[in-house]
Amino acid sequence: MFKTIAGGILGLLLLTGSAAAQSCSSLPYTLTNGSTADATQVMANFACVFNSPAMAGPVGIGMVPTNILDITQNQNAGSYISVLNNNTSSSALAGVVLTNGTDKAYLQQYGSGFSNNGVLIANGFGINATSAANLALDSGGPIQFAVNNSTTEVARFDSSGHLLLNTTTDTGGRIGIYFNGSSSNGININDTSATSGAEFIQFFTTGTAIGEIINNGNTAVAYNTTSDARLKNILSNQTNYRSTIENIWVGDFEWKKDKSRSFGILAQQTYPLYPEAVTKPVNETGIWEADYGKLAPLALWGVKDLYKVTDEQNIQLSTLEAQMKSLAREVVSLQHASDSQVTEIGRLRTRVGELQRKIGIQTAQK
Repeated sequence: MFKTIAGGILGLLLLTGSAAAQSCSSLPYTLTNGSTADATQVMANFACVFNSPAMAGPVGIGMVPTNILDITQNQNAGSYISVLNNNTSSSALAGVVLTNGTDKAYLQQYGSGFSNNGVLIANGFGINATSAANLALDSGGPIQFAVNNSTTEVARFDSSGHLLLNTTTDTGGRIGIYFNGSSSNGININDTSATSGAEFIQFFTTGTAIGEIINNGNTAVAYNTTSDARLKNILSNQTNYRSTIENIWVGDFEWKKDKSRSFGILAQQTYPLYPEAVTKPVNETGIWEADYGKLAPLALWGVKDLYKVTDEQNIQLSTLEAQMKSLAREVVSLQHASDSQVTEIGRLRTRVGELQRKIGIQTAQK
């Protein structure tokens, strides 16, 4: 009986769908509970009510209604309400309109000939509203998404409001993304305006910007963090970091997981020397992390200190060079004096030799 009435309703809708609204002050047939009624009489009464401009409901099909329109069908298959628009023109669509008298919401299936406009795509489905729209569950279950007529989930909002992509496991972040790095990227951000200085990602705390990743000249990115001089007080007592730099281990190593070679520091070894660059895990079994960006100021301090030491050594070298030049002049002076002395000694030796010869001649004569 239900199928007969339902089939008759659908047939009548097709016949009366374009009919002008008519008054239905009284039903054509008086039907009472428990009495036998012809399907034609039932449908005539329904058509009268359906085409009446004063139809206020509630209407029930297959059940006693509690809402404006209630429909029920008990079968081991899908139960559907079908709205068909088989026109293939550019504006054809089928849908359901929900309104409060002012704003409207639309569930729409666009036709095969629909003129594409942004997210409105031929053969596509859309949910639109003239005001605010929301998608919510009254229970604590997740809102799940799938594509390609598949039961495989590709995304979900879990009961805590976390967005999970390609995973159902909440790892603690507000957004969780799982992906196969051999065939795809995790996140791609493209500045289509090619604007140098455009912010790819900006970071805030309690509404205040504290850092960003920006487009650097359309050829690179810059990783910026807050360093405004107006937010800082320079201390009069400055730390000497020379010992820190000397004692931080830095060198080549390999990762145990894949034996890949790398260069850097050891977080646990660096922590007691320069904790500013190390994040210690809350749980000792957790992974220690290092912020290499925090080591850049330390390296800059080391370079400046090296310049200072070099300048001091240059002064000392200049002093030593002056002293060496003075000694060189003294050596030259002594050499000149020595040469004069050698000449005088040679003259004296010659004189002595002459005297010795004279003494020898005189002795022989005697």
